[in-house]
This record gives sequence, C-alpha cells and structure tokens, in this order.
Amino acid sequence: MRAAVAEEMLISYVINNPDKLEEILKKINSDCIITKFNQRVFKCVEKIVSEGKEPNLTTLSGCDFSMEEIGRITKMICSYNPSIITSESAEEYIKTILEENQKNKVKNVDNISEVEVKDYIKSLKNIKK
Repeated sequence: MRAAVAEEMLISYVINNPDKLEEILKKINSDCIITKFNQRVFKCVEKIVSEGKEPNLTTLSGCDFSMEEIGRITKMICSYNPSIITSESAEEYIKTILEENQKNKVKNVDNISEVEVKDYIKSLKNIKK
C-alpha cells in the first residue's frame, strides 16, 4: 500500500511535470514500480514524453487502457496539487518506492547469502542519501 501510494503520487507529479522525467529516470525506472498497473502507466508516460508529446488523458488513452483504468489515471492526474506535490516530495516518493522495492526482493531470509545481506544493507544506505 505504501509503495502504491508513492507510485501514484510520483506518476501524478511526472504527468504534470513531464520536463522532470529525465531527472527522475536517473534515480528510478519502471522496473522499480511494484504494482503492475502503475508500472504500465509509468511506462506509457515515459514513452509519450520520449516521443515529445504531452502526457494527458488523450495521449494516455492511446496506451490501451480500459475505461476503468482511464478513470484511475484521471484520479491520479486530478490528485495533483503543486503546493503539496513538489520536487522535494517527488524525491520522497522515489525513496519510498526504492525502499519498498528492496523489501519486496527479500522474501525468504532463510535462503539469502551473506553477500546478498551486505548488498541489501548497502542499498539501504544509498537510498537514505
């Protein structure tokens, strides 16, 4: 749930600030998005922006979303409030997504090697920076 909310807020930020996508992609990519629907939306937004188009309901509807899914995307777009969803909060959403992504990777601690544990701890330290 925590990741899904952060993902939706980040997507809302990117849709409303497509010029920030390149900077965001230096820190996170669509593979880091945990929820499948949000991952599809993020990929679609990324594709639209890379083509030099504006990510809006018209261009997003060309990405083969159902009417129900377009409704969910509309809710994301409408939830955008520039005084609340700032570049600083986008950084927090990215941090949350990366943290939750790491947690999601560690499923069965009984089968994790010492090297994987060290790598996981190292990745957590990098996220906090």
